Amino acid sequence: MNFYYTLKRKFNLLLSGVVVFLLLLTQTYGQAVTGTVRSSEDGAPIGGVTVLVKGTSTGAFTDDQGKFTVNASLSDSLIFSYIGFETFTSATGNGQLEILLKSATLDEVLLIGYGTSKLSDLTGAVSSVSSEELTQVSTPNVLQALQGRAPGVQIVGQSGEPGGGVRIRIRGVGSINNSDPLFVVDGFQTGDLSFLNPNDIEKIEILKDASATAIYGSRGANGVVLITTKRGKAGKTRVEFNAYSGVQQAWNTLDMLGATDFAKLRLEAYANDGIDFSNPEVSIESNVLNFVAEGNYQGTDWQQEVLRRGSINNYTLGVSGGGEKNSFSLTATYFDEKGIVKNSDMRRVFVRLTNDFQVSKWLTAKSSIAYVNTDRTYYNGDYFNGVLPLAVRSNPIREAWDAEEGNWGTSGLPEEGSNAARIVDEGKRNKGFVDKLVGNFSLNAEITKGLTLTSLVGIDLRMTHNKGFFPQFYISPEEERTQSNLNENRGERLSWQWSNFLNYTREFGKNNLNVLLGVEAQEVSYRDISISAFDVLEDEDLQFISSAQSIDFIAGSSQFDEALASSFSRVQYTYDDRYSVTANFRYDGSSRFTAENRWGFFPSFAGRWNISNESFFPQNGFFSNLALRAGWGQVGNQNSARNYGFVTTVNSPFLYVFNDQITLGATPTTLSNPNLIWETTTSTNFGIDAFLFNDRLSFTADYFVKTTSDMIVDGEVPRFVGAFPAKINAGSITNRGIELGLNYRNYEGKLGYEVGINFTSISNVIDTLGPIPFIESGSVSRAGNTTRTEPGFEIAYFYGLQTNGVFNDEAEVNAHNVDGALIQPLAKPGDVRFVDQDGDGDIDADDRIYLGSGTPDFQANLNVNLTYEGFDLRIFATSVFGNEIVNGMYQPFNTPLGYSNSTTERLNRWTPDNPTSDIPRMTILDANQNTRFSDLYVEDGSYLRIKNVTLGYTFNISAIGLSRMRVYVAGDNLFTFTNYSGWDPEIGELFFNPFFFGVDQANYPQARRLRAGVDVRF
Repeated sequence: MNFYYTLKRKFNLLLSGVVVFLLLLTQTYGQAVTGTVRSSEDGAPIGGVTVLVKGTSTGAFTDDQGKFTVNASLSDSLIFSYIGFETFTSATGNGQLEILLKSATLDEVLLIGYGTSKLSDLTGAVSSVSSEELTQVSTPNVLQALQGRAPGVQIVGQSGEPGGGVRIRIRGVGSINNSDPLFVVDGFQTGDLSFLNPNDIEKIEILKDASATAIYGSRGANGVVLITTKRGKAGKTRVEFNAYSGVQQAWNTLDMLGATDFAKLRLEAYANDGIDFSNPEVSIESNVLNFVAEGNYQGTDWQQEVLRRGSINNYTLGVSGGGEKNSFSLTATYFDEKGIVKNSDMRRVFVRLTNDFQVSKWLTAKSSIAYVNTDRTYYNGDYFNGVLPLAVRSNPIREAWDAEEGNWGTSGLPEEGSNAARIVDEGKRNKGFVDKLVGNFSLNAEITKGLTLTSLVGIDLRMTHNKGFFPQFYISPEEERTQSNLNENRGERLSWQWSNFLNYTREFGKNNLNVLLGVEAQEVSYRDISISAFDVLEDEDLQFISSAQSIDFIAGSSQFDEALASSFSRVQYTYDDRYSVTANFRYDGSSRFTAENRWGFFPSFAGRWNISNESFFPQNGFFSNLALRAGWGQVGNQNSARNYGFVTTVNSPFLYVFNDQITLGATPTTLSNPNLIWETTTSTNFGIDAFLFNDRLSFTADYFVKTTSDMIVDGEVPRFVGAFPAKINAGSITNRGIELGLNYRNYEGKLGYEVGINFTSISNVIDTLGPIPFIESGSVSRAGNTTRTEPGFEIAYFYGLQTNGVFNDEAEVNAHNVDGALIQPLAKPGDVRFVDQDGDGDIDADDRIYLGSGTPDFQANLNVNLTYEGFDLRIFATSVFGNEIVNGMYQPFNTPLGYSNSTTERLNRWTPDNPTSDIPRMTILDANQNTRFSDLYVEDGSYLRIKNVTLGYTFNISAIGLSRMRVYVAGDNLFTFTNYSGWDPEIGELFFNPFFFGVDQANYPQARRLRAGVDVRF
């Protein structure tokens, strides 16, 4: 209650100050033409309509009630335009204008790469996402905001950590190497969107099939995300301020054993294994355990020691406007998040400036500059000494802090890892700083009617500084650091792009032709240097490399340069709004390959048939529009090849002895392959677009087949060579899938509503790995590898032993035999019964089988928007089904060492008094190896998550000079329905490695948030 009272008071003060301040900034332009714009379909007001005085750059926008004010004379005409509606021209008139716009869904203009296309002419598979959808969830990460918004696009948070990474896959995993898509922001190509705030985005188009992505050639194999940012427009100056503030905490915690139960179970494990407590090595431990077991002690709740209630705050101020010759926009955002794990924080500041100039009647110029500064405290997620893995493993008898000793606590027992409280405290010294500047400038010249030339130059400069300090400490001989350590790393990455292209458009009769020709050059350079110093003082003001009291240093550096040169073309032809065809061609040359294999050619072809425009199509109002699409194309993937992969890499220094003299030398580490070529993705797509009931119901469906050939894999080399093998082109992977999108809207009457559903099902299969029969990976501590990748299966499926419960008694142990020989001779009642798949009488690696995978059978997402007078309610839910998760915590919860804590499920373990339990018995020695990787680690990973619920109210306050004031309350990740027993079922690629997809090692969970916000516009 205190939080909500404080938040309410904070926003009241904030609103009052902002209103007064911004009213002073707002300019008044005197008497003007006013009016309201509504939909002719249902009479609903339309916000964001562009109102332009014909023949001038003077204009305005409608507010959320559809109202506008614009300076114009009685002789002027006004042009009203808005995406999804037909453009309308009207005289100014003498009074209040009432404008009705007709829906024109198929006239919506979409980005398609170096140009645009009407939806009615679109031949490729493209999904569009609006700015309203992107700002519904509280995050500064564009990809997290995009999650669940488009079919065929799987976005998974790699971690709930502030600033944590996000995994995005468009139409499945296209390679065992790099499957990240290309991002294009206002024409500038990048692989990093950290400089962009979701508030700055106008809309996003996602190009999914090769017929749409081939125009980007070697960078389009994994899909392309086209982003259009908000820019200033002609009209009076417009000021916007929006802010939200809230709290967050873990939506789920694990039920762990208290100290007394922990002690009882460890004593039981010793007793089950017949260990003699009089043995000096265990007598002290047994005394501690017996003392705790005889009491009623809860002990240390380690989750409480490392978790906290975090906070999240976001403030954005924007000013935009323009005159006859130029328009501008300036936005600044401050974002601050304190994560749900102590000392996991992030502060990010965004600043963005755009300017558009009308240089002359035939020449326009645009510029964009974006800067972001990030200050982040990194979370330690290491499996052995990371915060959350330790928190669930740690012995509850151990104190977090020993007040008497004035030091981090210990229990006097053998420990499994470090003190989690010390680790989380140490994290406050692990800092990362990033400064990123992205700018681009473009010229657009109208050479003659229908022919334009565009030239765009862009740069991306990223400077990083990571600093970690690890102080000296002593807890016990087993847990100490004798020397403090200071690590610093500084890096700089600069990329630039220069694109030049001609667009020719001509309409003649029923024919419409568009031709694109272009050339492009890109270059990236990277440099970093790192150094570690020792015996550095703990005083923060003295934590510098030069302050080290030891003369020992460790230094290193890395660097690379790469370049790409391209030429491209596209031809689009439409006849009578019925038949459309598109052909793309791109020719790329990359420095990642030798001169003989440097160039690649990537074509695509696609067509569209607007059946509803045929004379034979019934005009009965049931189908508003109906169209079929088909496309084929090839694109490359240069990101799967590393820089300089065609040469042998050599590392130094190494010491050698020649003629009894020690000599410095070098050794080859990875062999070369000068014949390496592109990975090539061939895609075929069939789609249908339908609009029914006067465009209220829209439906889209796509079926696709996407095959990546010449996939880069490891070659073979004899072990005696002493170097890693060269990469070769030998693999192949295929994705097949179905995408469905359904949306219904009805805004008749006071209650308006819109419901949208999208559905995706993708089958992923490895066709071949060349000379490699399989790849095993996904290692989890002592359990070993958990995933296998081999032909005939999806990438990184789970591969291990199958179990059949536990042995209830000695008779079952003896019955588990082959020809009288026990299959598990060391097993005892209560041990795990493994299935002998090959029937050879032994449990070994040959008995492993398919256990599922992290790849879901399908994913579905739901969007619901309701409006009633000034109220609005938005609900967004996301789900995945049919996937499994490897719970890496199963091993420490059941460790044979008995040092790790367990969940309360362990209380229902097998005992002579509970012989029907499927939970293995307690054992220290674990002669049966109960914790070998098996289906006991694998759980159902399906989940349904209410990702966001927002309730808002928009005030009608135009009388005081505001065009909009909306207040709202919202919740993120409110409810999660899942059978998964871990912290969070949203699991990505551990270590950003595709072979670890679906492997959970106590991943940082997504937070549940409650927040309140305000949006004010002048």
